[in-house]
Amino acid sequence: MTDTSNSTPATSAHTAAETAFKFKGDFRAWNAMSSHMRGFHNYFKYEFDNVYKQADGGFKEEGHSLPQFLREAGSLSQSLINHHALEENYIFPALAKKMPEQFGPHGLEKEQHKHIHDGLESYEGYIHYARSHPEQYDGKKLRAIMDKFRDVLYAHLDDEVRDLGAEALQKAGFTLDELRRVPLWPRF
Repeated sequence: MTDTSNSTPATSAHTAAETAFKFKGDFRAWNAMSSHMRGFHNYFKYEFDNVYKQADGGFKEEGHSLPQFLREAGSLSQSLINHHALEENYIFPALAKKMPEQFGPHGLEKEQHKHIHDGLESYEGYIHYARSHPEQYDGKKLRAIMDKFRDVLYAHLDDEVRDLGAEALQKAGFTLDELRRVPLWPRF
């Protein structure tokens, strides 16, 4: 006979703790940053997929030259770098006070940024090389570089939207007034 008495109470208590949380307040106000970020993050996914799709000559079908395509591909990288800089300089420090596992110096979001930026460094290096040596451009090589950081990029884009969500912020103990004082917090 197997003794299950130790696992049942823990499972029940864990489930009860998860279901005990009840969101309170104006969901739209609490979820403002998550909604705002979702728009940016969906754009980054769209652009990443677009560059990937066009990398192996698809840009010609779109009526673009290689230099035009490489400019577009480079702007994706710069947009991500600038976006992350704003987050790390303004948003993450304020949220790290109550959510260090997500937004602290060694939190999930910053660690993901590091891995993404490692990938972007290779990506930008190849774009720069291809601009200088267009005759040696290889779309398969660009795609291989993108494949190396796609998973962490997409996971990050989804994780951050979740971590900035109304429920996560309220569970962390923030007040709406505190969130409204976070630099760059969306106003409506």
